[in-house]
Amino acid sequence: SGEGADEFFGGYRIYQTPFANAKLSWAPKGLLKGASKAARALGVRGANYLERASETPEDWYYTNANGVAFSPEERERLRAGKRAEGSARPAAPQELIAPAYAEVAGLDDTTRMQYVDLFFWLVGDILLKTDKMSMAHSLESRVPFLDKRVFEVSATIPTRLKANGEQTKLTLREAAERAIPKDWAQKEKLGFPVPVVSWLRQDRYYDEIKAWFTGDIAERFFDTGELVRLLDEHKAGADRSRKIWIVYMFLMWYKIYFVDQKAPEKPAA
Repeated sequence: SGEGADEFFGGYRIYQTPFANAKLSWAPKGLLKGASKAARALGVRGANYLERASETPEDWYYTNANGVAFSPEERERLRAGKRAEGSARPAAPQELIAPAYAEVAGLDDTTRMQYVDLFFWLVGDILLKTDKMSMAHSLESRVPFLDKRVFEVSATIPTRLKANGEQTKLTLREAAERAIPKDWAQKEKLGFPVPVVSWLRQDRYYDEIKAWFTGDIAERFFDTGELVRLLDEHKAGADRSRKIWIVYMFLMWYKIYFVDQKAPEKPAA
């Protein structure tokens, strides 16, 4: 499997963001932030670009799913009245990854994003899923890009030879051209998505998840009205699929491991 190639050699398109942001480096950060808010209020495209250009990666970047997970404000709305009195506020993702950023404070923004992904995205998401799914089917997966010697080579390659404003994985693509056709080596990066966005707009799946979102388990943890609002917004055309899926998977996980497998109570003496 190819895990590690993107993190080592600069393959994710999000690594190009610092190059795009540099075009607005002349503008005051406060002006960019104000323009972002105005664009968002007017429904004009480019609000996210302006907001990111006004910030550092510490402000907005923590995984490649940035922008689709719940913001702190959204989490508070979803959990309205459900958190136990006196319980601590959940840590924001940015707080959790702050030590990693501090370790590479002197490096360029793209390299710092790669560093964060090595310790959080790669280890906590990609490799975890690969390991579980391969073993569930009696397969042993191998990850040659994660060989120590490959990492040592990648660490010698400067950022300008990993990504720029036009392309990603520059050096790795160039090396690949020695073995495969150029149009293959330079092909746009594609993931392995399934059509969850369209599925969740179909009545069959909308109704199924709405039943989960208004059920007893959901009532324990969430404001179910907010959950249904997410579903309705998605069905009306806005993409809320990742947020819906996160909650749906949590509810299913909780049912399997805390309801269905709950240990029976001991009989009274």
